[in-house]
Amino acid sequence: MHNGRTIVSFEDVTDRNGAEALKGTVLEIDADEARPLDDDEYWDHDLIGCTVATLDGTVIGVVDDVVQQPSGSLLSVGTHLIPLVKEIVRSVDPARIVIDPPEGLLDA
Repeated sequence: MHNGRTIVSFEDVTDRNGAEALKGTVLEIDADEARPLDDDEYWDHDLIGCTVATLDGTVIGVVDDVVQQPSGSLLSVGTHLIPLVKEIVRSVDPARIVIDPPEGLLDA
């Protein structure tokens, strides 16, 4: 890790031009080779498909995507973008995400 970003290297890529040629390439690894996650970390693919509900049980929808932004991750739930931060996302389990949205977050 360097400045919050993952740095990788490849045996056959020895210069900047070779590295730039890989821009936009999707890298994949087997799940058993992934690093262990901290308690408050999640793989994007594990969140997609989870039901999102408020503390009072009101279902907002299902996570369509996880949008990565420089400021952090956002859960895409229908027309809503919900910041994936502790102040809003109160719990995550394999099928359900419980949120405590601030006023106005879920307004149309």
